[in-house]
Amino acid sequence: MQITLSIRSILGEFTNVKFHEKYLSKLPLTRYVKGYKSNWGCRGITKKPTKKQKNIVKSSYSQGNGSCFNSQITFIVITDLSEFPTYCKIFRNGKIIITGYRHNTMDVYDETIRILICYIRKNILKDRLADVRLLYSEDILRNYKTCFDKPIKLLKLSKYFGKQIESYVKFNVEFVCAEFSLHCDVKTLMTENPCIKKQFIHRDNLNDIVTLLESFQTKLRTVNEAIVVKLNLCDLCKIILNRYVVDDFYMTNKSYRPEFYPGLILKMINENNKKDVTIKIFASGKINIDGKQTYETALFYSKWLYGELNKYDVEDTEDEEDNEEN
Repeated sequence: MQITLSIRSILGEFTNVKFHEKYLSKLPLTRYVKGYKSNWGCRGITKKPTKKQKNIVKSSYSQGNGSCFNSQITFIVITDLSEFPTYCKIFRNGKIIITGYRHNTMDVYDETIRILICYIRKNILKDRLADVRLLYSEDILRNYKTCFDKPIKLLKLSKYFGKQIESYVKFNVEFVCAEFSLHCDVKTLMTENPCIKKQFIHRDNLNDIVTLLESFQTKLRTVNEAIVVKLNLCDLCKIILNRYVVDDFYMTNKSYRPEFYPGLILKMINENNKKDVTIKIFASGKINIDGKQTYETALFYSKWLYGELNKYDVEDTEDEEDNEEN
């Protein structure tokens, strides 16, 4: 299964760029800046606001005409290095978000930034020699695309993943180390209490885990030093994790509501622990992997999903053969 980068979104920040878009409703177009759009005016190759947007009742001072969200100007920039336009949202405080970026390298991005800096100095800032430069830039979104070689039955696939999610539960590691007590609802606190770190454990093993914890605490009742108890509980936690934790379960949630969205949505764990990876699966076999993940993470989940789709396909075929026999 091959994956290709579809769209990236990049966040950056300019120095010495502060403006109010209300007073910039008549900006010129250039060879590279082909259009712009804000609540206070639009020009060039931008889409006109719809009737619904025009009918939105908003304060004329704070929100303009409602054609797009307030406090920013969206510039459409075309460079000599790419045939695709780049959409650059520049905010009042100098922040910039570039959407629709379709390239693996940063060459087009660097050229776009250079064009914007020249345009800002000439048309937005009063001092054309002001030190306008880019402070930093980082990816805030990377969307990858791939395709399964067969059509996918989303309802049956949703039930297949639903059974997997029901079989596992998030296990609260911090609670075991710090707050475990025999005078509480152990299963509820171990699985539902909010914490920083959780691990997946098969639901059928919860009773064995509780029994192990209770027997261990019974042996420690004669120990008076809290430090020794805490250290022993940490050691016990390591034993539990080594024995019961599932290392190959990565799915945290799934959603399939065809009346609202035509695809099956899976939420997966991201390796950087920031934003979950979202996988969108469509009946045609097309698959989108969205989120702030690296190429390696997207490739890993595409291979994982390919294996799961083959398993689901085998189980689906077996069910159909059983129904024919009956």
